[in-house]
Amino acid sequence: MKAKLKARFLPPTYIQNNYSLLHHVTQGTMSVEEYTGEFEKLLIKCDLQEVEEQTIVRKTLSMLMWLNSKPLPLLMRFVC
Repeated sequence: MKAKLKARFLPPTYIQNNYSLLHHVTQGTMSVEEYTGEFEKLLIKCDLQEVEEQTIVRKTLSMLMWLNSKPLPLLMRFVC
């Protein structure tokens, strides 16, 4: 039943579009909670389950990318 509903009401590129969003989601100006919620929503849409180790690596890399995009004076506030 679920497959029939998906075939009828979702465009053919629905899964591909969500995979693309999933692989390109970045925190940007979102809070950590908003970013995590967006990522989990995309995981559900793509019907994927992520193991804890994958989640830790993804969040760590996202935080490092966010920190690398900030100017040095702002980063000094986090260190001091």
